[in-house]
Amino acid sequence: MPKKLCFLLPLILVGCGGSGSGDTAVTLAKQVIASGLSQPMQYKAVPGQPTLAYVVERGGLIKVLVNDVVQSTPLLNLSALLSTAGEGGVLGIAFDPDFTTNRYIYAHFSSGTDVDTTIVRYTVDSSFLTASISSSAPIFKTNQAPYGNHKGGSINFGSDNMLYVALGDGGSSNDPLNRSQDKTTLLGKMLRINPTGDAYPTDPDNNYSIPAGNPFLGDSTVRPEIWSFGLRNPFRWSFDSVLGGFLISDVGQDSYEEVSYVAIVNGGRNFGWRVREGKHAISNSGPTFGTAFTDPFIDYPRSAGRSITGGFVYRGTALPELTGRYFVADFVTNKFWAVPITVVGGEATSITMPSATSITGGLNGTVSIDPDANGEAIVTELSAGRVSRLIPVATP
Repeated sequence: MPKKLCFLLPLILVGCGGSGSGDTAVTLAKQVIASGLSQPMQYKAVPGQPTLAYVVERGGLIKVLVNDVVQSTPLLNLSALLSTAGEGGVLGIAFDPDFTTNRYIYAHFSSGTDVDTTIVRYTVDSSFLTASISSSAPIFKTNQAPYGNHKGGSINFGSDNMLYVALGDGGSSNDPLNRSQDKTTLLGKMLRINPTGDAYPTDPDNNYSIPAGNPFLGDSTVRPEIWSFGLRNPFRWSFDSVLGGFLISDVGQDSYEEVSYVAIVNGGRNFGWRVREGKHAISNSGPTFGTAFTDPFIDYPRSAGRSITGGFVYRGTALPELTGRYFVADFVTNKFWAVPITVVGGEATSITMPSATSITGGLNGTVSIDPDANGEAIVTELSAGRVSRLIPVATP
């Protein structure tokens, strides 16, 4: 297991020092919202409830913040359902597109002795402060045995109201089972599913349908859930409605970290793992699931950064000089970047990594960067056990 992907050691994010295109000289500070958390994994602002947010802890608690204050009663306690072996635990949550009326929340976690990737829907009560385990509705499950790493993390809905699930290759080094290029497995893929239907009525753990327009629908040799493939471990990724596509930060093996942009209309892309890292061919052999590779718009050597955690495109108001930039960080080196992105004709323009952005007080093990209700950046630091809002440095 690569040490950077073990929760007891470093996890998954970006890296790059030195100068690059689009450098902006800016220093940020942190406003700590909550500390003393137990391995926090993700912060999510609650849609339609501007005073509320949820914080996911790896061990199973989903905690409620009211006006940035942690409440004593959690929204959910999933600890009895989990496996925290390897890189397991609760890895991410997503809100249903109609959350303000149906109050559905989706949790992605690891379960089972052989390590299953599991997605379950829960219904939040009308106060938006609690949810009952008994409201659970299983949506998705797939097994990742025999290895304990590369499970992905984020799940998100696109502007098409479909649920997108990015899964890692299932683990070990160099994807020894070549799962990312295997059209018969869901691992190492971005999946597109409809959680309101049921294409598997005899399977109690899988209750979703295959959306029309999935790129391989109708090809009996390919799993129909697959939207794109050739991923290693897309731990944190986001959908940007303004750009109309996905920003996928994929953790490298030994040589390169990478970020790809893919428009929501461009399913079927092959990102190249395990025969490429970033834009670069490596010694692993095929066969490949298709031969045309989609280049990332950023790739950079591991001499510059060790493990990438993707964030989101910033469009808040507190940091106007960073508007429109993609925020990323590095779990190992604790660097942070505000990356310019330009999309022309549905494709992102290739750039080199800009200089790291200075943050007063530094970061410690960033595992997620998410917008709050006002679009401001919230950094979740697993190693420090805290979540913080990025703010301008005060003028003397």
